[in-house]
Amino acid sequence: MANTIDITFLGTSSAQPSTTRNHSSLGVRVNGTVWLFDAGEGTQRQLMYSTLKLGKVNKVFITHLHGDHIYGLPGLVCTLTAALNPQNHMDRNWDEEDTTKDPENTPCLEIYGPVGLRNYLRSALTFSYSRLPIYYRVHELVLPEQESKEIEEGNTSPDKQNFLDMRERFSQQLKSDVLHPDELLGEDIQPDDDGLFRDLLQIEKKYETSSDNKNSKKFKGDPVKDKICVHASYIKHSVPALGYVLEEYGLEGNIRMELVKPALLRNKDSLVAQGITQPLSLIRELKRGKILNLPDGTTLDPKDVITPTEKRKIVILGDTNNPSKIAPLAQNSTILIHEATNMYEGSEKTQSDDINNENNLNASEQYRIKVISRGHSTPEMAGAFASQLNAQYLILNHFSSRYASLNHNAILQPDWNDQNIKAEVERIYQESTVSSQSLPPQLPNNVSKRDLLSKKEKELLQEVNEHGLTIDKQKIVNDWEVMEKIRNKAASTFQPRSLDHIILADDYLQVECNRQKVNSDTSSSVTTNSSIPVFRAWNHELI
Repeated sequence: MANTIDITFLGTSSAQPSTTRNHSSLGVRVNGTVWLFDAGEGTQRQLMYSTLKLGKVNKVFITHLHGDHIYGLPGLVCTLTAALNPQNHMDRNWDEEDTTKDPENTPCLEIYGPVGLRNYLRSALTFSYSRLPIYYRVHELVLPEQESKEIEEGNTSPDKQNFLDMRERFSQQLKSDVLHPDELLGEDIQPDDDGLFRDLLQIEKKYETSSDNKNSKKFKGDPVKDKICVHASYIKHSVPALGYVLEEYGLEGNIRMELVKPALLRNKDSLVAQGITQPLSLIRELKRGKILNLPDGTTLDPKDVITPTEKRKIVILGDTNNPSKIAPLAQNSTILIHEATNMYEGSEKTQSDDINNENNLNASEQYRIKVISRGHSTPEMAGAFASQLNAQYLILNHFSSRYASLNHNAILQPDWNDQNIKAEVERIYQESTVSSQSLPPQLPNNVSKRDLLSKKEKELLQEVNEHGLTIDKQKIVNDWEVMEKIRNKAASTFQPRSLDHIILADDYLQVECNRQKVNSDTSSSVTTNSSIPVFRAWNHELI
């Protein structure tokens, strides 16, 4: 059973980076083992700022082949393969004829993604003269026939069709049997009849058990994949894009020993007479689902004496304007990570006098259509899908570069210990007509850090702003207000239990996916915290 699962956001920007947001990437850590999802430019540098360890990353999952999600992959692979086997890296003779790798024990980095990823990575490593201290292998998820047909029918633009034809000719010229010297040929994973990909990691089992050929020997054991299965589906975007679902399985609940142990010990003598010398050994039978009928007439039914265990489910979507295809795999998710690239920021009144507004659509609806045409989503679309899935938490990701990362180490909350701010606040208190009982006597020395300011803090900052905040500090306040609007727009369609169930992903944010505690009397899940813990990933400081 996986005890700890956390998600670290390494890059949360769309298209291009900003001063506070890097290109797309995130890491999921399960009991110490790390799986990376996407690798935009600069990902390996972001990793070094975080608490994730390079040597613990043994799988990479790519959602789609846009540059802001894959341009960092070749360099990352070079770094990761060295971290996975540092001794080979130190002793390696970089002559291309070198054969010092141990074919039986050298590990392999497993990479999953859409069709075309294998050729991209092979070309990048080959033409940059890159050699690796261990092996890598790319598994491609074959595009389902229906999705392939829709893409073909949707390419009405001659320029776009010409580009795709050129891309296809180039792909055919690359010989699939000519591998990079440190590459092992991966699998072409076919979808199920419904177009979904279930339990991707099961293909690795043949590399563990088969010893018929060289390709089958290179696999580093992964204890996590026996606790977490990975499903996938293609989702709608401007290019073929994948969404992934991480789901726990094979979990055993906790035995309610206060019910089981007394009953077994009470029947100890009778059980010994039947040849069961250790009555408590029958607990194993309960865990296997067997009903125990004890000599004194007591019946121990697993459903009555084993508390149910919550199976956590994390849904990680690539860029999308319609992820509905993945819904059967993603229902009742613990965490949904959904893009919210753009938000309409203007007035939402109907603009009937707009000559371009033939259907009399309001301004926000026109903007939504524009966002969809680019293959992306608004916060309201993300919230609606979270509601459809009955998700517990929604994390918004992949923001336009004009949205600031509010918890980035380069832009922190206003310094409440700033002497100028303190002086202005003190003067405002003194001049305020509001009853002194309704205001704190002074600002706390350590203001609680979250992904949004509280209403009181915002009101206070607004008052300070009116009395002469600098432009930089005013910008911080404005950025907070914009990001809060994004969260509120998502909440309008998601309608979560509280706004704490919608998290705005910033670079270096770390979100813990804790297992909910189960009430042994009612067998119902109850949370001990009002919100999921969110930390700064570079020092694990609670936000």
